[in-house]
Amino acid sequence: MTLESPDLTAAPEALTDEARFSQILSPYWSSAEDYHLLAARAQGKAYTIIAGEIERPKIAVKCRHQRLRAIDDIEDLLLRYGLSDDRYCLSLPEDYRLPSDPLDTESRRYSHVRRPSH
Repeated sequence: MTLESPDLTAAPEALTDEARFSQILSPYWSSAEDYHLLAARAQGKAYTIIAGEIERPKIAVKCRHQRLRAIDDIEDLLLRYGLSDDRYCLSLPEDYRLPSDPLDTESRRYSHVRRPSH
């Protein structure tokens, strides 16, 4: 009996933007909160301060930040989705596509939340 070794040279299939984005969907968070969390941490704010700003337990903020950081280009994906205070749904519709341009207001969700200026 011989065991065949798996082909480790084959590159894994890249996930679509929608598949990567769907990994962060949670009915407890919104895109505006996620973006605020990322921006605040980039400015060096402590988890305790951010937790007070968004009225969440510190551990929840820390865990959410770690989850968001695991997704490449998460800020871009959030902007393309559209910043909103509405909580995420549990999954995206099968035919949903993120707009390629974050400023494309025709195809993204309406958002009254303004993007932080850099």
